[in-house]
Amino acid sequence: MVTTDFCKLPPKSHHNKPLNQLLTLPIACYLVAQMPLLCSAQIVPDNTLPNNSIVTPNGNIIEITGGTTAGGNLFHSFEQFSVLTGNTAFFNNSLTIDSIISRVTGGSISKIDGLIRANGRANLFLINPNGIVFGSEASLDIGGSFIGSTANSIKFADGSEFSATNPQEPPLLTINIPTGLQYGSQANPGRIVINGPGNNLSINPATFAVIRDNRPVGLEVQPGKTLALVGGDVAVAGGNLTTAGGRIELGSVQGEGMVTLTPTNSGWTLSYEDVGQFQDITLSQGASVSTSGNGGGEIQVQGRRVTLSQGSAILADTLGSGAGGSLTVKATEALQVIGTVVNNFFFSRLSSDVAPGATGNGGNLFIDTERLRVADGAQISSGTFSSGNAGTLTITAAEVEVIAGSNFGPSGLFVPVAPGATGNGGNLLIDTERLRVTDGAQISASTFGSGDGGDLLVQAKEVELIGTAFGIFPSTLSANVELGATGNGGNLLIDTERLRVTDGAQISATTFGKGDAGALRAQVTEMELIGTSSEGLPSGLFANVEPDAIGNGGDLTIETEGLQLTDGGQIAAITRGEGDAGSLTVKAIDLQLSGTSPQGLASGLFTDVRAGAIGNGGQLTINTERLRLTDGAQIAANTFGEGDAGSLTVQAIDLQLSGTSTEGLPTALLANVEPDAIGNGGKLTINTERLGLVDGAQISAITRGEGDAGSLTVKAIDLQLSGTSPQGLPSGLFTDVRREAIGNGGKLTINTESLRLSDGAQIEANTFGKGNAGSIEVNATDIELIGTSPQELASGLFTEVRREAIGNGGKLTIDTERLRLSDGAQIAATTFGEGDAGSIEVNATDVELIGTATNFASAIFANVELEAIGTGGELTLETERLRLVDGAQVATITRGEGDGGTLRVQAQEIELIGRSDLGASGLLANAIAGSGNGGKLEVFTDQLSIRDGATISVSNFQSNNLLAPGQGQAGDIEIVANSIELSNSGADTPNGGGITASNFSAGGGNIDISANQITSNRGQITATSELSGGGDIKLTSDLLFLSNQSAISTSVNDSNGGGGDIKINSDFVVVVENSNIAANAIFGPGGNIQITTQGLFLSPDSQITASSEFGIDGQINISNPDPTQNLGLIPLPATIIDTGLLIATGCSTDDEQNGFALLGRGGLPTDPTDPLKGETIWIDWRDFSATRRQLYRAARNRGKKPNQEPQVTAKKPPIIEAQGWIINQDGIVELVPYPTGPELKPVLNRTINCHNLR
Repeated sequence: MVTTDFCKLPPKSHHNKPLNQLLTLPIACYLVAQMPLLCSAQIVPDNTLPNNSIVTPNGNIIEITGGTTAGGNLFHSFEQFSVLTGNTAFFNNSLTIDSIISRVTGGSISKIDGLIRANGRANLFLINPNGIVFGSEASLDIGGSFIGSTANSIKFADGSEFSATNPQEPPLLTINIPTGLQYGSQANPGRIVINGPGNNLSINPATFAVIRDNRPVGLEVQPGKTLALVGGDVAVAGGNLTTAGGRIELGSVQGEGMVTLTPTNSGWTLSYEDVGQFQDITLSQGASVSTSGNGGGEIQVQGRRVTLSQGSAILADTLGSGAGGSLTVKATEALQVIGTVVNNFFFSRLSSDVAPGATGNGGNLFIDTERLRVADGAQISSGTFSSGNAGTLTITAAEVEVIAGSNFGPSGLFVPVAPGATGNGGNLLIDTERLRVTDGAQISASTFGSGDGGDLLVQAKEVELIGTAFGIFPSTLSANVELGATGNGGNLLIDTERLRVTDGAQISATTFGKGDAGALRAQVTEMELIGTSSEGLPSGLFANVEPDAIGNGGDLTIETEGLQLTDGGQIAAITRGEGDAGSLTVKAIDLQLSGTSPQGLASGLFTDVRAGAIGNGGQLTINTERLRLTDGAQIAANTFGEGDAGSLTVQAIDLQLSGTSTEGLPTALLANVEPDAIGNGGKLTINTERLGLVDGAQISAITRGEGDAGSLTVKAIDLQLSGTSPQGLPSGLFTDVRREAIGNGGKLTINTESLRLSDGAQIEANTFGKGNAGSIEVNATDIELIGTSPQELASGLFTEVRREAIGNGGKLTIDTERLRLSDGAQIAATTFGEGDAGSIEVNATDVELIGTATNFASAIFANVELEAIGTGGELTLETERLRLVDGAQVATITRGEGDGGTLRVQAQEIELIGRSDLGASGLLANAIAGSGNGGKLEVFTDQLSIRDGATISVSNFQSNNLLAPGQGQAGDIEIVANSIELSNSGADTPNGGGITASNFSAGGGNIDISANQITSNRGQITATSELSGGGDIKLTSDLLFLSNQSAISTSVNDSNGGGGDIKINSDFVVVVENSNIAANAIFGPGGNIQITTQGLFLSPDSQITASSEFGIDGQINISNPDPTQNLGLIPLPATIIDTGLLIATGCSTDDEQNGFALLGRGGLPTDPTDPLKGETIWIDWRDFSATRRQLYRAARNRGKKPNQEPQVTAKKPPIIEAQGWIINQDGIVELVPYPTGPELKPVLNRTINCHNLR
């Protein structure tokens, strides 16, 4: 017994002291005498066992012997159990003992800051319902596992228990192994606290591998054994728990329940199926839990709220050749992994990694919680840093939130293949109701090494990714091949009801290294991709091949009900490196793309080959009910690099594109070859019920680089293109070869029921560069082209060779029931550059062109324009009805260095009506200002009507002198018709009209017309010249009828050239009312006029002339092909007889419908009231009894249609002069070749009145 001076009596007397003071001193002396024993004897048996524990202090070692043995179990029971700093609690057990099972029955907490030691391989169980606190100096030296718990009792397989809360009940000590830790009904079981100095871990900044060389082991059991701490709240404050390759269990229980114990090779596995409620587990101040070893051990953490903060870590890493174990964290309410340790460059983490140098495979990491929050640079990882394969990271949570980062790196969930690693990455599986990743946080299954990356699968009700770190590090879901990696990327799958990605956040399955990217697939009910970061990083989904990468991009597939991209949001499967881009497939009910970012980045879908890339673009396929693009949004499969662009296919019920961005970027669907690209464009195919493009929106498959443009095919029920952008950019469809391009344009095909272009909208297959323009083919029921833009850009279809271009124009084919152009709309196959103009073919039921714009006409033309070098294209128009009104034109004009093309029109009915301030309505094949010859103009029709100044013209100069006369010859006109009518198109009509072939100095064009009937009322047919010889006119008809100052002329106005020849072959020729046929000249000889006819009727005021004012007159030859039928030249009186004066009007029609018929020739009395007498019957009224209309009808009835085959007729019998007449049985007078008697005179003398005519 140790004594002190406190036990000695003081020298003073005590007689005057109170009794309580006298008693205090002996007690104090006793307590002081017992102090060393109390200080060393924090372990006190409770004497509740059949064989009680014996505690023997021996310096700083407290030896524990005794206890009750039952089979391999040794039971100890203590009133108190604490081990102070520097002390050792030594269980001196037999080596045959398997488990030392101890309890603390007093009311104190066990405080352990020293060593607990046991012999052999015994497991050690310590239960204290009041709590256990491990100090920073606490340690274990036992051969087996350690289970520390604040449970009430330990359960055994036979149903017995060893209770710390009811020690008075005699225990039924058993030889069975423990099966559970039983908690009572108390609300808050005792806490377990593990204090310590922190983990002293750090991170390799190059590889992000954990550096663990200086980590304290703390509370450690032997490798492969179990360290289990199960309490109420469990707090690891800087403490360290360690078992290399073994198992660590942390559990927090609230209320009544049993934690099941199951023996395993590594000790024990705990199960919480019979626990109803849990309490909190916290790791703070750099705490660590590690089962890392040759093979990663297993860790299970079970609580209500589990928190790792301030650089704390739970590690189940594989350090050697053994297989990794699993790390499981179950938190019924929340798991938080947050914070970093600045000094050590370390962040809070959960990991089951394959460490550098390890060859074994990593273990799996499981998280099951209501809410997972990873923030402030913390990370959860199941990756590989070596040759072993990484394990799988599985997260099941109602809510997952990964937030922000630190200066060291992002917060995140990772299954990486680290730099230098050769193993494959593990899979990352997230099953949650809500996933939120913000401020640069990451969820990644990427590879940085030579191993393949794992797959990333997210299944959620809602996924939201927001923002970036520092504007450049996006919040991400990724399965990438990172820079420096040589492995292939894994696949990324998202299955969610709602996906929202904003402010530069990204979802990516991209390759930055030497490996193929994996596939990215999103199955989403509703998807929103919005905006960019402050530095212009787009929000979106990406499956790219990035710069310096060598590998192919993966396929990107989206299935959604609604997809919305706005303000620069993007979905892309592009290549910027050396490899092909993957395909992009979108299946949606409703798809909306809108606007651009503040930096001008378009919202859109892309499968581009970008600048610097070597590879082909991927296919972009969209299948949706409704697709709408606005304000500069784009869908593109372009090539900017060295490779072919991919194809773009859109299948939609309703497709609408509208407007441009504020910078003028068009809303567009694109499959282009862009500047500096070397490759061909892809196919752009659209299949939709309704397609609308307005306000500058465009669909294009053009080339601006070195390669051919792709084809553009549109199939729609209704197709409407309207307007231009504020900058004048037209809405339209384009397959152009643009300026600086070297390549040919693609084919543009449209199949639709209704096509409508208005207000400057255009469909183009032009060439501006070095290459041929593409062709355009339109198949439609109804086509309507209307008006111009405010900038006077014509609505229309164009396949042109533009100025400075070198190449030929393409073919433009239209097949439609109805084609209508108005207010300046145009269809053109024109050359302005160095190359031939393309051709135009129109096959329609009804074609109508109306009016003009301010500066140009509604028109169809295939021209060679000013300064162009090339020939004009053919323009063929086949229709049942053609109508040109108010200055509208169909033309093949050359104004450049090349011949004009042929204009061929075949129609049942052609109407050319009126003119505008810009010129006449008409068909034109002119050669103006340039050196080329005019093309031929051919018209084949049943009925041709030219009225009110309209024209069919071939010319080499403009009468209004806007351009210099052409140096080439005017073309020829050939017209084959049944009926031709010219009305009010005479010489006094402004700028002429009718059918004209005019030239200035290079020789007139010829006119060849074949028709059954040619009638001209104030009309003209001319082949005139200003300074050279006039062209020839050939007319073949049954009836040629000229009236009211009509003219047929081949005259020369002012030159030495002679008038052209006129050849007329017509059954009947009528020239009346100051009309004329002229082949006149001034200085040169007059032309020749040859008229072959059965009857020529010429009024005194009309003329047929072939004169020359200063030269030799031409010849006029009028002949009859059959002299036996010659009616001769019949001079008509100045005034045609009014037959109204020759017909009585006294008889009313009443109800009997009287009529009057003129049959045969002659036989009329001089007055209708006179009787038909003797000689008057035979008065010959041929002089002018028949009216002009009667002559016309008689001649018409003799005609035949121009398309009738010539018939071989039998030889006509000779005509015999009539000798008499009779009245046949039908009461009709007939002329007969024999004389008749006077018996008919009584009939002739009978008075004619209305009654006896009935």
